[in-house]
Amino acid sequence: MQTFRLWENPRLQQALQDHPILLASLGMFALVFIGIAAIKRLRPTTQTSGINGDQLAKNFEDLSREGVIDEAELRRIKAVLGETQGKRPGEST
Repeated sequence: MQTFRLWENPRLQQALQDHPILLASLGMFALVFIGIAAIKRLRPTTQTSGINGDQLAKNFEDLSREGVIDEAELRRIKAVLGETQGKRPGEST
């Protein structure tokens, strides 16, 4: 079985030597691709979690009914959820 080795192709090597902009473009494409992959992996908070403020409020109400949190805590949580609706994490008022 013969393996395909792209970088050993003499036509490709000659094209890269004759057209340095091609090599620079390939390098930039690779850097952008690696950068996007790294950002997606390191910053999972930039993606939506699928839970909105109403669903979070319902979850906290369930915790209140179960006795895990008291009514005062539930009111504070709802106030914070109401203030942060539509804002991104880290965004100030």
